[in-house]
Amino acid sequence: VGTGSAEHTDWGVVTVIAMGETAEPALEFWGGDAVGWVGVPHREDALVVNVGDWMAVMSKGRAVSPRHRVVLGWERRWSMVLFWYPEWGFRVGEVEEEVRKGLEGKISLVEDQRDGGRGKLWDKLEGMEFGAFVEEKWSQVRRLAG
Repeated sequence: VGTGSAEHTDWGVVTVIAMGETAEPALEFWGGDAVGWVGVPHREDALVVNVGDWMAVMSKGRAVSPRHRVVLGWERRWSMVLFWYPEWGFRVGEVEEEVRKGLEGKISLVEDQRDGGRGKLWDKLEGMEFGAFVEEKWSQVRRLAG
């Protein structure tokens, strides 16, 4: 048993997830220090919909993407995930300082994940094509062995 995807927030606008049934939930959301990690049970008639980091930026922090992770178990499982991003060539404008501060530590889109999220990438995001920025973000993410 290990981690299939380390703790993170999704970078796009919205993420839609269809999950197969497993004995133990494979998707977990962070419920805060008082609650800890909470497993998402499988439901035949449901999809999981996450707000992404870009929605958090567009909504000026009114909708914030949830921190979550994927846990690997011993049984086979399946999931289908749809990530909705802005179009590749979309150029991000200036993000207000108040919005930056309000989202500090809440979204991984602007965290440099090579250094544990300590480096902030707001200035790099502004003016860059969104697709190129996300491509760079994918290069920062690593899978963890179980």
